[in-house]
Amino acid sequence: MKESIYNHIIDNGENFILYNALSDEAAVITKELYNIYESRHRNPDDLKTAYPDFYDYLVKAGIIVAEDIDEINEALRLNDSKGLAQKKAFHLTVNPTLKCNMNCWYCYEDKRPTRMSEETLSRVCELIEDRMRPDKGFDWLILSFFGGEPLLAFHKEVKMILEFAKRICDREKKHLSVLFTTNGFLLDDGILDSLGPYLPKFQITLDGNEYVHNSVKRTKGHLGTYSRIVANIKNAISRGCYVTVRLNYTYKSLPYFVDVISDFENLSSADNALLSFNFQRIWQDCSDVPACEVTEAVHKMEHHFLDAGLTIIPSSSNSLQKCYADCEDSITINFDGRVFKCTARDFTESNSEGMLEEKGNISNHVISASKGIRKMTRQMSFITGFMTLLSSRNRIKEPEITRMWNC
Repeated sequence: MKESIYNHIIDNGENFILYNALSDEAAVITKELYNIYESRHRNPDDLKTAYPDFYDYLVKAGIIVAEDIDEINEALRLNDSKGLAQKKAFHLTVNPTLKCNMNCWYCYEDKRPTRMSEETLSRVCELIEDRMRPDKGFDWLILSFFGGEPLLAFHKEVKMILEFAKRICDREKKHLSVLFTTNGFLLDDGILDSLGPYLPKFQITLDGNEYVHNSVKRTKGHLGTYSRIVANIKNAISRGCYVTVRLNYTYKSLPYFVDVISDFENLSSADNALLSFNFQRIWQDCSDVPACEVTEAVHKMEHHFLDAGLTIIPSSSNSLQKCYADCEDSITINFDGRVFKCTARDFTESNSEGMLEEKGNISNHVISASKGIRKMTRQMSFITGFMTLLSSRNRIKEPEITRMWNC
């Protein structure tokens, strides 16, 4: 027997929490038992002899595992099995351009004035037609637009891809879902009119109240964007579109989000049902404040939104989430035809998994996540779950198997 590679130990002050991210099981143990565990966990047989009940629990919880178990492959197997009961979907993300009409300080993208060529545009359409063929086994096309700012390319590339995808899905009797990740500034009546048949979903970012947001997101002429984006969000939900407002925060900007609430109060019940908010910390935020204090502050702000009758997508969860880059049938096509598995990276040749070629073929046959990427994303999701547990330790809902173990 051996110790699981997915074990984490949290010092909770008076005692310790022993947590396994693969099994999602946790146990509270006294300091005395923790010291014993620390001295013997590398030799589980010694622990079995001295504390057989505790040892049996550790095995049941996956904290101690058989010597011959490949835990990474087991994690991948469990990850893949989650989607078996769902309709089989092909998730295609398209970056029609990397150009953007904003210049947010935290953005990692290269905002080059790029556009998709006619050749690449045609190959994207061929890819959609190929994947929606009956023999491919897909029931559903999830078509996402990313960038850059995808609405800069709406009237040509985006519109052509959408219209083609709808024709193919209608012909093959497949379900089509359309999503946009956008700053929302260009989401005017004309674009919303064109998108009417698709009932798309949007993720639109706000960076604080009007003052803070406008210090981050300004037009090239240094004009503020907050009021127009808020108006566009309200217009979109009034037309039946789902909008998730991503609230990008730093520890310093977090208190200012309370002012955002008044801009979305008094919505009709129908509009409110289509709107949700999700706090996400800007990853470059270098605050020295402990993570647990930041998380507490976020939860307090989330409750302000909830108290106002607004919907919150929790910023953290102890459940393990599957990354889209882990899904075998999920790919991203860049404006230049390069293929990627993940949008949270620079779209450079070195990060590319292949090239989109004629008839929807992909060079090197890279369509599923490489084993290295899948290992990385799965382990990162476990780490994220652990950090959430660490920062939320006063709110842990312990699994039923959890109990206080002592000597």
